[in-house]
Amino acid sequence: MRADVHFVVKVCESWQLQSCAAKQDQEARGLFGFHRFESCPNCVRTFNGWKLWGENGHCQGSAKDRADLAHLLRRMASRPWPMKDGRLMGFRFRRGSREFYS
Repeated sequence: MRADVHFVVKVCESWQLQSCAAKQDQEARGLFGFHRFESCPNCVRTFNGWKLWGENGHCQGSAKDRADLAHLLRRMASRPWPMKDGRLMGFRFRRGSREFYS
């Protein structure tokens, strides 16, 4: 069973960011984007898993660990979605950007 059209899903890493006192001080003064948390040893990043974002802007799913991600991708890829006009819609997966939530 081959799909006639494809729906693109981006797989993005999700991180929780706990900013340091210097970054919080800068943001309190209205200075956003000047503190580089990637190179700051005091900013703490915690991995939250993966989120799957569809080309329509909606979250299509999330996975906490690699086994859940593999299961979710396998399940989505193996089941084409029937459309109203009788065609089948499959999924294509792309690697998305990292998302940081504070």
